[in-house]
Amino acid sequence: MIGSTRATVADDAFDKDEGARPSSLQAVHRLTAADRHYDLQLFRDLEIVNAQTRRELGRLPAGGLPVEFKRRPKLPNAPSNAETNGNDIREEETMDMKYLAMAAAMTVTSGCHSGIKSWHMKSKVENGVLKMPFYDHSFGASCFDTLRCRVLYENAYIVNSGSPSGPFTERDRDNLDASWGNLEFPTVVRVSWTSKDGTNHDEKINLGEIFHSRLVRYPADLDVNDVKTSVPPSAPHIILVVEDRAIRIYMRAWIPLLRPRFPGRVHSDFRHDPVIAYSQTF
Repeated sequence: MIGSTRATVADDAFDKDEGARPSSLQAVHRLTAADRHYDLQLFRDLEIVNAQTRRELGRLPAGGLPVEFKRRPKLPNAPSNAETNGNDIREEETMDMKYLAMAAAMTVTSGCHSGIKSWHMKSKVENGVLKMPFYDHSFGASCFDTLRCRVLYENAYIVNSGSPSGPFTERDRDNLDASWGNLEFPTVVRVSWTSKDGTNHDEKINLGEIFHSRLVRYPADLDVNDVKTSVPPSAPHIILVVEDRAIRIYMRAWIPLLRPRFPGRVHSDFRHDPVIAYSQTF
């Protein structure tokens, strides 16, 4: 058959000398005569392509160009990324201003400050008194010298312990913290506990009355002239502490200062002391 030959004797000897396995592939040679069937298939494929082209583009003249050709449709110019982003930003800013105006209107009409964050407020010193307003806050609670203790705040138990607790130390006081975030006061905290003498207590503490001024409590030794009032106030921490037969409410607020408190410590330009806002023994 044309196009099929066997490997030569020299090739077989070369494979044996080199120790290689005889190849299973047959040598390929270019045909010396034209393949008429192959040429006919090429013409047939070309005729199929031309027929499809005529159907899509129309009748072809002698010059080879279509009599009727399709034009690219005219599409509207797409805006650039910069224009699109700029429009989105302007639209978002407009919506933000609308929502802020709505919140302000609701505040005026209802007398409620819900949703107005502390960073919208301004601090000032007036007649030697620091006035740092707040509305947002974080809440926390801890129990000491009790046999059992529960603190219920906004329908959630912040503390729910049936085991005895140890004494309140200075280290505990320095590490008072709050992590339960709220925008406004649910007004009442319910505290149920058993003091270490076995007496049961059930009290309600009205935080709305304690912090009716909505002003941050600060340490008595703070020099208000050292406070950096240009920094917006942050949401303070309010912590309820049960100690035996007593309940105390502490506030910890971040108060920025104009200069470091300790020489050589650049990042000591703030106060964050726990300050007692309420204390009652039962």
